[in-house]
Formats: sequence, C-alpha cells, structure tokens
Amino acid sequence: KASGGAYWRYTVRAVSSGYYSGFDTNGLYTIRLVNPHSYSSSISRKGIDISWAKISGATGYRVYRRGAGQTSWTYLGAVTDTFYRDSNVSIGQYYRYTVRATRGSIYSGFNSNGIVVQYATPIAEHLPKTLVCNPASDITTKITINKDGSFKGTHRNPERGITGPDYPNGLIICNDFTGKFTNIKQIDDAIYTMTLTSYTLTYPVGKEWHSNGYAYYADEAYGLKKNANFILYTPGTPIYEIPEEVLWNFPGEDFNGAKFFNYYCLYNVDSQCAFFEYN
Repeated sequence: KASGGAYWRYTVRAVSSGYYSGFDTNGLYTIRLVNPHSYSSSISRKGIDISWAKISGATGYRVYRRGAGQTSWTYLGAVTDTFYRDSNVSIGQYYRYTVRATRGSIYSGFNSNGIVVQYATPIAEHLPKTLVCNPASDITTKITINKDGSFKGTHRNPERGITGPDYPNGLIICNDFTGKFTNIKQIDDAIYTMTLTSYTLTYPVGKEWHSNGYAYYADEAYGLKKNANFILYTPGTPIYEIPEEVLWNFPGEDFNGAKFFNYYCLYNVDSQCAFFEYN
C-alpha cells in the first residue's frame, strides 16, 4: 500500500507465543517506484522511438526488448530521460518493449505486456517530392507526390513544327491530373511499393482549344495508369536493386562501378516507365 515516489522506513519484530523481540530503530529506508506506464512509440528512418510517463522518485530507466516468438527480455540500455531509440531493427519485424524505473540499486517492477511496435519507415519522411518522366526530353510528365500519397501533375508534349492559321505558335499535347497512391508498403530500408488507385484527368482525352497562338490537345499522361503498380526507390538503394532500363534512361550519369543509387525514382512496373528527381 506504500504510495509510489515516497520514501518509507520499515522495521521488523520477531514474535513467538506472545513474546516479542526488540526492533532496529533505523530499519530499512527505501522508496517505492511504480511501474513505468503510458507507453507510446514513433517510427523514423533512424529506428523505433519509445517513450513513457515520468515516474516519481526515479533517476533513471532500464529498457528491455522481446522479438517476435521470444520468451525472455533482452536488456537494451539505461537512460535518464523518458525516451529511448532502438536503431537495431529490421523492416517489417514486430518488437515488444518494456521499461523499469531505477533509483540507485532500487528497481521498479515492469509491465509484462509493454508496447508492441512493427518497424516500417513512414514514406511521408521522403515526401513531398516532384519527379519527372523523360526529364531530358520535350515530352514530359511531371508528378508531385504528397505525404498522404495523393499527387498532382502535368503532361506536356510540344509538337514542334505543327502550326495553323489559328495556332501560329504551334501545337501542345497536354493534360493535368490528380490522384492517389495507396497500398504503400516498405519492403526494405530504401524501397517502397504502392498502387495507383485513384487517377483523374483534368481535361477529357480529345478536347481541343486555342490560347495565345497555341493549339492544345488533351491526351493521356505518359507513364500513369489507374491500378498500375509502382516502386519508389529512395537514395541509398543498392544499384543491383535498380532495373537496368532505369539506369539506362537516367540522364547524364554513368552508374558503372557505383554501389548505391542516390536519387529518388518512381518506377511504373507495368509500363517500365521511370520518374526521376531531376532539375
């Protein structure tokens, strides 16, 4: 019944058939530390961050972990703050954490359930990002992906040399679009997969109009299609993970002998079209 965070002094008398011993007037002077509680977690590219409520009377904390299928706790380390970062984690794996409060040689108990966390880096850490298909060409599709997977962009294909009385400046095949990627999954430290599940063109295909001496013709955006499967490669992806057609089409760089791909690339698996982070 001793309240947590307070010091208490205890002493003991021995008893036998109505006879009592004396007692140690100093006894034992100690503090009760309650079990750490109110666990929370967050995930970043640096690892899993665990935090908990400050325990009255504690001067430190010891952090423990159990992996999936393990029955015993592994001691990870001691901290003085109510925060611990576990960097030794693997993508897709589940981990259970618990904490004991300490004050010198005094330890609290611990919550045997703790907190369970699956490690996967949020793709939002890499976004927003603007990527371009055919960056070295006049025919481009530019897409900006937001933190929630939604996107917007433009498609432009200036047909040089095609003019007419109403469009002396030329013809531009184009469209604008919006949409969203879902089913986003991290498959290793640097690679994500996703599906383009929502896709809307601003102008219906075939629409024509004139403006400022140009003729405009609405068409599909190159490299995008509803329900297509995509892979997002982030900086640090091993070169051997990048499809050869992506490396061949990356403008202005020879990846011979390179170990890592240090750019962002969104790859349409179905059409083998790549969007690059490119100025």
